[in-house]
Amino acid sequence: MSQYLNDVRKQLTDISTEEVNDLLQFYEEYIDDAGLTDAEAEAKYGPAKNFARALRLNYLMEQDDKSLNTVGSSRTKDRWRLVWMIILGLFASPILLPLAIGAVAVIVGLLISLVAVIFSIIGAVVAATVLGILSIFMGLWTLFSNPAFGLVELGVGLLFLGLGLLLSPLFVKLGRLLVELFMIFVKWVGRKFSARNQVKL
Repeated sequence: MSQYLNDVRKQLTDISTEEVNDLLQFYEEYIDDAGLTDAEAEAKYGPAKNFARALRLNYLMEQDDKSLNTVGSSRTKDRWRLVWMIILGLFASPILLPLAIGAVAVIVGLLISLVAVIFSIIGAVVAATVLGILSIFMGLWTLFSNPAFGLVELGVGLLFLGLGLLLSPLFVKLGRLLVELFMIFVKWVGRKFSARNQVKL
């Protein structure tokens, strides 16, 4: 293996050796077949640090694509890492700096909007459920002193409680859909960055 790819390998310590071997196999064969010197390989792919960053980004995007049906804290952590890697990758290239500023502004704006929508959804479900429970207690409390008002209060409470319980699974699915759409956009930006850095997808 060339010194250039050895330098790239040293930058990929957070990925398992087997996966690094898979990532670098194509480039090793290409560099050997083309007879490229280290200087020519660096001219083609950029400094080892930048090329390793692009390879890591490509690897994380592929891993995220493969884990579409899994949920959990590790996947959430990997996704945050992926978003951060894309932002860092965009700022690492001076040529892409104007594009990077625009792309990061869009990503941050979308992220803020996504968080706001998710918290609004959670707030709406919690508010409907709490209002329903409170109305049921108020209805039971006033049922004997004012039966008509107590029954109305019970009905309103059951309605809100039912809405909260009925809509919560739909809101969870909506939240996941919004997260997936956000990640699709982020990975699209990441793939454009990888293409600019001549990383084979």
